[in-house]
Amino acid sequence: VDEVSLIQAGLWGAMHSRLTQIMGIHSNTAIFGNVGIIAIGDFYQCSPVASSSIYSSLLWSDHFEYVELKI
Repeated sequence: VDEVSLIQAGLWGAMHSRLTQIMGIHSNTAIFGNVGIIAIGDFYQCSPVASSSIYSSLLWSDHFEYVELKI
């Protein structure tokens, strides 16, 4: 997912639901349908247009590792 810093929190839930449906997984423990997600974005660049950012989503805070690349 590119420009992840611009995505609103509700979209993470929609992505999780749709991937779980597509993969045919009916378990509550399968996050994003057991599909690996790579999320890239510059969190210091812009805020999302919507009022809620991905930081307020439990799908983000509980299941993603934050890595900062420095040049």
